[in-house]
Amino acid sequence: MSRNLIMKKLCCVTVYALLALVSGVSVEPAAGTVAGGVASSGEARLAFFVHVFYGQMRHVPRLLNRLHHEDNYYVTHLDAKAAGTKAERHYQDMFEEQRGRWPNVADLRPSRRVAYDGVSMVELTLSAVTLLLGMGPWSYLITLSPHDYPLLPQPQMRAALGSLPPHLNFVSHASAAWDESGRWWSLSRVPAVVLDRNLYMSNAEDAIVQAKGNRTIMPLFREFPTAFDVYRGEPWVILDRLFAEYLILGTDGWARRALLYMANFPTPIEHYFPTVLCNSQTFRPLVIRDSLRNFFQSDEEASEVALGPLDVTALASAGHLMAVLPGDKVAERSYDALDEYLDGITNAGKGSVALGRVSARLRFVMNNNATCDFT
Repeated sequence: MSRNLIMKKLCCVTVYALLALVSGVSVEPAAGTVAGGVASSGEARLAFFVHVFYGQMRHVPRLLNRLHHEDNYYVTHLDAKAAGTKAERHYQDMFEEQRGRWPNVADLRPSRRVAYDGVSMVELTLSAVTLLLGMGPWSYLITLSPHDYPLLPQPQMRAALGSLPPHLNFVSHASAAWDESGRWWSLSRVPAVVLDRNLYMSNAEDAIVQAKGNRTIMPLFREFPTAFDVYRGEPWVILDRLFAEYLILGTDGWARRALLYMANFPTPIEHYFPTVLCNSQTFRPLVIRDSLRNFFQSDEEASEVALGPLDVTALASAGHLMAVLPGDKVAERSYDALDEYLDGITNAGKGSVALGRVSARLRFVMNNNATCDFT
């Protein structure tokens, strides 16, 4: 091993140890863990980041209870816009109640104001990645919202990801030159210049400001870059640890240049990760164009969405890792139905059947969606 490589590894260990010291989370690996974040049982050790926007707090304790495993790591963040509200008190109470039971769950501090449409969402996610890298060895990072729900018990989810070839990244993406209707974004130009005031204002009522444009002062559009391609995808991703380390510690500067470009880009959280991945010669071959999430399709005009046993079975039978529910319209009994399904798998010993469905889907997406190329 070269001297430079040894020094780089020592530097990384020092950085991670300092990060863990600041977070107050132990970095001692759990029993049965081997190098690379894979347990001796063959299961992948997982890291989760859950960002909680104001108004989503009621789903968080249930999600963490369903996701929790003593050999994983978790970071959560409550948007600073919830300061002084019931949501903040419930969030603090959750950590107090579970302090002894959840030693591997960390709260990302200080809390900050975040806008989904602005670069503050990417900055927050990278801060969570940095903290998780310092908490201990893991194989995959899964980013979530409180509207996600696992479709597998943790042992089966860890086994499914542990069976994969190393260093894959699951990011649903497409060429950013196309809008949602399949038309070119105004002759390959980026619509709007976006300012995310959360980066520099402590209480910005209008966090996201789009430049109105002026023929003589500021154009309505920017041209797409010619030095690299821009990709667009879902905001929630599954990233390999090697790529996560590259985002924070990479020395070639590409990840930071992409972040600077995205600073005034519309919805950078949908563009940053697929753009960095698909423009890297190292990571491009390791991209799987699937997020392993199943979105529940509901009537947009319905005031309430209620999932029954048949809906839950349909969500789970497709072989995804997570279900994504349509926001605050979901009735509480829908989560009860999901709980009953997951409890049924665990108690009846049917986890291997569910794992088989997920493994089959993983083989399918690796054979058919392993590409950054579009025609």
